[in-house]
Amino acid sequence: MNHLGRDSHISLAGLSLCGIHSAGRTASGPTQCGVTLIEVLVTLLLVSIGLVGSLALQARAMQDNQSAYLRSQAVHMATDIADRIRLNPVAAKADKYNISWTSVPAGFSAKAGQLADRDLYGWLTWMKTGLGARAQAEISHTGDNFTITLRWHDQRHRRVDSQGQQNGPQFSTFQLQMEL
Repeated sequence: MNHLGRDSHISLAGLSLCGIHSAGRTASGPTQCGVTLIEVLVTLLLVSIGLVGSLALQARAMQDNQSAYLRSQAVHMATDIADRIRLNPVAAKADKYNISWTSVPAGFSAKAGQLADRDLYGWLTWMKTGLGARAQAEISHTGDNFTITLRWHDQRHRRVDSQGQQNGPQFSTFQLQMEL
């Protein structure tokens, strides 16, 4: 007897091995219990497909995040050199800030007496460091209107040829136009 005064004996006579009362059996035989190997494999396949899809989305999000970061860096760099040009208008109008796509930091001495040379040396070094070694810039002007263009290789954008084949990254471009 237990503390409530009842008999604590439990009968297991009516239960089958699966925990189903034997009175619930049908005339065709015992009910199914447990999980088959095929059901487990199908479940594993569905979970695997879900995980692969989730990983692909995560990889794409990381690529897009890197692309957005590089674009924001390009905007910051272009506005920085635009401010430097505005601070030195005499040199700017004398073509001291004009550069071509092939200009490299070594072409401007960091110790030169010209403020424009020091500005371009520091700016091009920063651009090559921030946007990658293959990043390029062009600064040109017509009268008081200046155009600053930056381009860099972006892994998110791929160049596609006439047959639809991807041939590596293409340039992403940012252009800023300003007036002195």
